[in-house]
Amino acid sequence: MLRLINYCSNVYDRYEVLPVVLVFVVEKFANVRFEKSFVEKANTPYILETQCQHWAKSTNFVSVKSIKNHIQDSMAPFVALAYFTSSQAQNLESLTFAANSTVRFLWSICKKYMVKKNQNELYQVLDHATNEAQKIIDLQDEDPILMLEKSKNFVKEFLGIIEGQKRKLNEEYELDLQALQAEQKKYTTEDFLFVESMSEPNKSKNWKDIFNAGKAKGLFNSYTSANSLKSSYHHAVKRAKK
Repeated sequence: MLRLINYCSNVYDRYEVLPVVLVFVVEKFANVRFEKSFVEKANTPYILETQCQHWAKSTNFVSVKSIKNHIQDSMAPFVALAYFTSSQAQNLESLTFAANSTVRFLWSICKKYMVKKNQNELYQVLDHATNEAQKIIDLQDEDPILMLEKSKNFVKEFLGIIEGQKRKLNEEYELDLQALQAEQKKYTTEDFLFVESMSEPNKSKNWKDIFNAGKAKGLFNSYTSANSLKSSYHHAVKRAKK
């Protein structure tokens, strides 16, 4: 907390304004006594605040405990942000509320960063493999037996690098595929159940009204229009009949 106050003082020294502080408590507070010094904020009970006269305009904390009773499929975007941040998830499959549109959006941002990171790691692997191959080319020993033995060792290490990278890529692909399949299944079920709830037997469906009503409830995130929803629905019905 002292470090936080120091940061706020630095902000005031530079800009001559008191900052608004927002802290995400990823695991838990340092101790129960400290946690009890925070109270629920009016109108947003999932945010905790504390007295901060002279060093901040307001100080807000969000923790796993503070959002516990507000986590659901249609949770507020800020709660979804806190949920995603505190979960520290490695993949969508591990998140109970992975279907939430805000959670999916945040995951897509992190995914782009991880792709760049993985690309950098791949370049490092390729550089390593290139160096091992160059060692084979550069062998200058006169003894053919010694040269053969060294070549075998270099090739084994070279193949080990390639196999290690292949295993890593396969594991990442399988995790991504499992998460995608689970997410698609959940969305399909929720979306089509809503379509059925908005339909009357033996009457034509008003796809535009259904689409707009579903969007308002946070559904149909996989569709861009009423027509695409209609087409997907009819294909699903045909598959179910088969």
